[in-house]
Amino acid sequence: MAKLAHPPGCRGCVLDDKGDGFAPADGPEGSWLLLIGEALGVVEAMTGRPFMGDAGGMLTRLLNLLGWSRDALRIHNTISCHPPGDWFDERAPWYYSAMAHCPYLETSFLARPQVVVPMGMSALRRVLHLEHKKKVRVQDFHGAIVRDPTDRFWVVPTYHPSFLQRGAVNLIGTVLWDLRRAEEARDSGRPRSEHSLVIDPPVEWFRAWVSQVVAAREQDPGAYPISSDVETPDKAGGRDEGEITADDVSYQLLRHNLACHPDEGVTVPHAGPYLDELARLYKSPGHIWMWNREYDFPRQVGAKLMTEADSGKVVDLMWLAHFLQSDVPRGLGFWAPFYSSYGPWKHLADDDPATYGAADGLQTHRVGFGVIGDLISQGQYYYAMRHTHRLLTEVLRPAQLVGLKVNRERLLVFKQTLVEKARGRMATLQAAVPETIAALTPKQGLTRQPLADVLHVKATAFTRKGTPRKGKPTAELKQELYAKATVVEKLVLREVLVCSTCGAVEITRRHRCAVRGAGPAPAEPPRVDLVVASVTRWFWQEPFNPDSVPQVLAYIKHRKHKPGRAKKSQSEESTNRETLERLARTTGDPFYQALLDYRAIGKVKGTYVEGTERRLDSEDRLHPVPTFKPSTMRLSYVNPNITNVVADKGGAAGLAAGFRSCIVASPGCRLLEVDFSAIEAVETGVCARDAEYYRLAKLGVHAALVTHAIGKPYDPAASDEVLRTLFKATKHDHPDVYEPAKRYIHGRAYGLTVAGMVLQFPHLFPTQAVAEKYARVFERMAPGVAAWQLAMQVKAQRQHFLGGQGDHPFAYKHWFWSVYSYKRLTTTQYYRLVAKYSKLGREIPAVQINGQWFKVGLGEDGKRVLAFYPQSIAAGILKEALLRLFAERDSPSYLGEVYFGRTPLRAPIHDSLLLEIPDRKWDRTVETVCMEMQRPVIEQPLPATWGRLGECVAIGVAAKAGHDWGAMEEIAIPGYDADWTAEPMEETDGDDWIDLQRVV
Repeated sequence: MAKLAHPPGCRGCVLDDKGDGFAPADGPEGSWLLLIGEALGVVEAMTGRPFMGDAGGMLTRLLNLLGWSRDALRIHNTISCHPPGDWFDERAPWYYSAMAHCPYLETSFLARPQVVVPMGMSALRRVLHLEHKKKVRVQDFHGAIVRDPTDRFWVVPTYHPSFLQRGAVNLIGTVLWDLRRAEEARDSGRPRSEHSLVIDPPVEWFRAWVSQVVAAREQDPGAYPISSDVETPDKAGGRDEGEITADDVSYQLLRHNLACHPDEGVTVPHAGPYLDELARLYKSPGHIWMWNREYDFPRQVGAKLMTEADSGKVVDLMWLAHFLQSDVPRGLGFWAPFYSSYGPWKHLADDDPATYGAADGLQTHRVGFGVIGDLISQGQYYYAMRHTHRLLTEVLRPAQLVGLKVNRERLLVFKQTLVEKARGRMATLQAAVPETIAALTPKQGLTRQPLADVLHVKATAFTRKGTPRKGKPTAELKQELYAKATVVEKLVLREVLVCSTCGAVEITRRHRCAVRGAGPAPAEPPRVDLVVASVTRWFWQEPFNPDSVPQVLAYIKHRKHKPGRAKKSQSEESTNRETLERLARTTGDPFYQALLDYRAIGKVKGTYVEGTERRLDSEDRLHPVPTFKPSTMRLSYVNPNITNVVADKGGAAGLAAGFRSCIVASPGCRLLEVDFSAIEAVETGVCARDAEYYRLAKLGVHAALVTHAIGKPYDPAASDEVLRTLFKATKHDHPDVYEPAKRYIHGRAYGLTVAGMVLQFPHLFPTQAVAEKYARVFERMAPGVAAWQLAMQVKAQRQHFLGGQGDHPFAYKHWFWSVYSYKRLTTTQYYRLVAKYSKLGREIPAVQINGQWFKVGLGEDGKRVLAFYPQSIAAGILKEALLRLFAERDSPSYLGEVYFGRTPLRAPIHDSLLLEIPDRKWDRTVETVCMEMQRPVIEQPLPATWGRLGECVAIGVAAKAGHDWGAMEEIAIPGYDADWTAEPMEETDGDDWIDLQRVV
């Protein structure tokens, strides 16, 4: 099919000679709905129809999920041609001029659609005339029903299908909701929003308002929560709350945004008598709602409007919303359309900050009532409050305030160790990069040879400025290299001025010719011309810069290797970690592994060493900030993320182990780490209803696999005690087999195939035959696991979610929209697939969409489905243990004041608890923690088919102790006795606080 030529309307457009192909609007002119994309892709340019490629396949999938027919809808694009390199965003030099010129979209508007859905940023800007507006984001407009500026149709923005196709499959449900809103707009227009915004009222009005709210809260605290939000320079421009973190440091408060009723928002400046009234308001009984408490609450405390004692009153609505749906953006602007008809407001932050602030308070209150209402209706409110608000305020926040003790001397040694490791990797990289692709600086060269004792310009910059910006922690190594940069002399072609009179080359406009006229006649003026000539230039030959993407790309292309593609823009080449790991595996070139190591060392040094140095308090304590960010409902930390340091698999010599050695106990104390043993494997056995796998997981499933691998399989009829002893000995005697067995079981539990094992872990599975050996044994050991995994994928594909009340022990719920993926096939590829699967006698994994064949495989959610139940249930069990130990003060197992009147908890680390315990309270505390963590999980009875009526899931534990986190030794733990009851801990007296002052 020949491409359509550009029609006359393209004349004068910057893309007339650069853009490829042309596609007019598609679909009936009388359609009630007009869908608008951004620009054509390669397939669209070839076919002359919009949305015929991968993005078109995603769009059709969306429409099919709604039961809509694509043929009944009108589809167009912001521009009607294919821009160079698929590049069409605000960075493209043709972006604004092409969008302003392209006349064809207007013809679709003239057909008078009732509703227009702009899909993506470019369409949103074009339809709502926001072309030059800053801070316009789709997530702040999606699903909102607004009127076209020319009052011709309703507008309901949403995300572009290609954005979903490139990885944002978590937003498929959101786009479906947005499209249903388009139907609502067609039928009913925009819902009314009865509201008022009170902007900077007189102090007398505000004082009366506060008095009225305080009186109502004192009468019934539970009925009148207030919403509170602060504006700071960090939030300038309407930054998304989900992007604001504790790393944003401004404590300058500009204004306060409030609401006590879902129909009124109030904003006042941070000034004068307003502050007294704000303090009075916050002291009243009842909840205070915030969106991103992690940021706002410390600033309210810093302004003396609240105190740390108010922590229990402050509910973070963002984390409640995250509990409701954990895989979508956390910003208030994203959540507001689901619960409020106010409309978009985040884009007003720069132009009208006061209105923006008042709307922030109003929207926080509306979304708060909406989120809590949905949690209640879905039976999730109890665990949402217990596993976010109560856990944060009564367990995690007290632990954060105490912090982790850091040994500065060890941190300094660790830092130097990392520098030496980075120096070694840098030497490997420099040796690998040929001089022919080494960068030269400056780009145009020097016209004079530099003196031998002059430092390279970049070296002097490093010397003058010191360590460069954060994120480049190995800069001192670059400084050493740049200081040794060599001078290179080259002949290059340049446009230079040449004097035709005297022959001088590379002259200035003021050139005075050396050849003068004879006799008294004046000399003729020199004839100067601009010509291309070979001239000598001097350059510093730069060493290879591993942080330079262009230099890494240059090396990849020099070796004729294939770079990766950026997830957000497939037109951009990438040198990300996935690309380097692929090249390290497939090429055998040591350059790529050295670069990966160098980047890892730099990240550890920047995050865990230099970041720690910046954040240590006067007592050498680090205070990481707890968060609930993972969509699996696990806990994590920022500044720094201390849960990540356990991911290092290098053992005692690994990078993470070096940082853990810097975390120490105070004098007179020891560190204790108690870990749930194989909790995810245990949960896999329970969820799969596989009693034998559950038993093996509790006894040592990895070692069970090892016994088969070494040809000495265990006897399934043996007692638990016999198998436990055998597995312990097997693990000790065969570490070289135990590691691949452990890796296989963990990978297999989360959907990694045999081929994937070889690809991901070639040092453990050098051939597919080795991995298949483990696979055959595993299938015999766990016959129910594979069937359960397939059933979960089918179930998630059918209903698009797993979990919820009655299905999950803690009512956790997760949505899945891409269990299977769809990859476009050419005709040749399709028939090859047909031939291949016909020979195998199997069904062809392909479907037809828009007349185009797509290969069906596991999508991005295919493996996440398998991880959901084991990981989220494990997270819930850990949270319950934390609450029993550190929040429930009436319990005899309460340990919240063991550390000199304060909590001994330092952090939950994945499936373990890290504590710092005074020696004199060691034995009783260890016993209590181990006993509580071994308690049966009453929320999770064993399957009735197992014939163990009344029994619940029980998880074993392992414990380590020591004076630093990096050198802890295993200790014996008490077993669990169902009749055991903990004795109350001894009361903390005043002497303990004196001890704290002495030992810390």
